[in-house]
Amino acid sequence: MQSHEERKAKIFEHFLSEGVLRKLENTEVPQLAEATIDFVLVKVRESPWEDFQKCLDAVINIALDNQAIVEVIMSSLVLITYGATDFCPPSTEKRKCLVTELMEQQRENIAIIEGRQQTLAGTYGNSVRAAFGSIIRGILGLLKELESLNYGASKEMPQNYNQ
Repeated sequence: MQSHEERKAKIFEHFLSEGVLRKLENTEVPQLAEATIDFVLVKVRESPWEDFQKCLDAVINIALDNQAIVEVIMSSLVLITYGATDFCPPSTEKRKCLVTELMEQQRENIAIIEGRQQTLAGTYGNSVRAAFGSIIRGILGLLKELESLNYGASKEMPQNYNQ
């Protein structure tokens, strides 16, 4: 198994390669493509504040150790995916292993919504501010489901949930 530093170097090596840099420089935004995404949306307990960063750090490291992509960290929410890139293909098996490990190690501090979608992934936004990632369909409904969960709970959503 690769170390965290080795995986990070491999990811940056891909994005910093000459061909990828040229492609990014010459790419019009948006550039989305159909993709199958396995996603894990994690709500991290915000208090006590002293423990928040420790738990967030643990969630991120567990995701990276499970060869997932941490797409977004927004406040106490973390979106983790498989499938947005060729070097991190969709995997229900890896997603379930990730959820199991997150719950074993951080159960009292997290809640999880997980699932699989046919969606879009790639670069989106505009020429001034672009992002790379997945378009999670029905995100507002997923966030409502996540908000309804108590810490220590997880819920798998039906495939292609789009509420």
